[in-house]
Amino acid sequence: MLRRLESIFSAEKLKVFNYLSDWVRIIDTEGNVLFQNAEMTEKVGDQVGENSLLNPEENRIIPGTSIEEFYEKDQLTKSLSIGSEEFLVKSSIIYEEEDALAILETFRNITIESIAIKRYEDIARKTQRELNDARVIQNSLLPEKGNHRGLEVKYKYIPSAYLSGDMFDVIPIDETKTAIYIADVVAHGISASILTMFVRQSVRYHLARSRITGYTPDIVLRSLIRRFAELNLEDSKYFTIFYGVFDKESGTFQYANAGHNAIPLKINRDGEVEKLMGTGLPISLITSKGNYSESKIDLEIGEKILFYTDGITETKDYFGEFYGTERLVKLVSNNYPNILDRIVNEVSTYRWGRQEDDIALLFVERKEDINGN
Repeated sequence: MLRRLESIFSAEKLKVFNYLSDWVRIIDTEGNVLFQNAEMTEKVGDQVGENSLLNPEENRIIPGTSIEEFYEKDQLTKSLSIGSEEFLVKSSIIYEEEDALAILETFRNITIESIAIKRYEDIARKTQRELNDARVIQNSLLPEKGNHRGLEVKYKYIPSAYLSGDMFDVIPIDETKTAIYIADVVAHGISASILTMFVRQSVRYHLARSRITGYTPDIVLRSLIRRFAELNLEDSKYFTIFYGVFDKESGTFQYANAGHNAIPLKINRDGEVEKLMGTGLPISLITSKGNYSESKIDLEIGEKILFYTDGITETKDYFGEFYGTERLVKLVSNNYPNILDRIVNEVSTYRWGRQEDDIALLFVERKEDINGN
């Protein structure tokens, strides 16, 4: 058999295998070892003449590749554990004319790679568990749905990644006033989600001291600038926020905008839509310490406000065209009962490709405050 093999691989060609760092072995179709290179001989001893398919564990022979394993294929790749090491075995059938003569096996030691992969998988599993926990925590920070002192609150929160860079909140200030904001942190992922928690904590901390510090939009936004500057982050880090205060006693909503380009929409009972316009710079290290201009509207019973982030309006279709504000205005003007589901479904249908930005929708409606809540 070896002579027949040398008619295909000359003795000189077989010697070439001795220069390889991989193990190389040739077995016949019965599993008998015909040749092994110097590297393999040094590591496992001379096994030429032994049968690699006949009780290999008992005979301490490296298990061979059976001709039946190829399933009408000429090449085969599999993994093999030899002692404490892992090998990637690539096998090819050697033909003489049309008859299978032997099998060429190459053993590559992948122990280091296997260890690295297992470590990576362990880290990935741990990271996934931590992301799961972080997502649960982030979602738990969202306000409760339902009645908030005369405001019925509904929302949708759909991160583009595992965590979101969007945040909104509904916070009681006193017996008659409720703060509402929606914020959008530049970028996505873990750092953006951590910044949303900073925004939430900062706003709530300020409002908890509102009898001293004040609660109006200009005061709160300037407070955010000061607290954000203390983080000393990169200039590229910033967030936008639209903040307002609803007063159920006067039936008014006073607000200011810090760079939030997703302009909230007020919808009256007839479906007429008003954009709550406002100008102001985002919260960043380079933001001016000037004042934010405030606006005030009446919010009557049955009227609603839709707060959202640009993950809605900047969704693109196949041609790269934004969904835009006007499509959103047209949709909400119909006063559909399940408006948030309508928006999400329409935007999802409009989108070409995957969701690239976080989506947050906060919908509040002024209701009769029967229970004085």
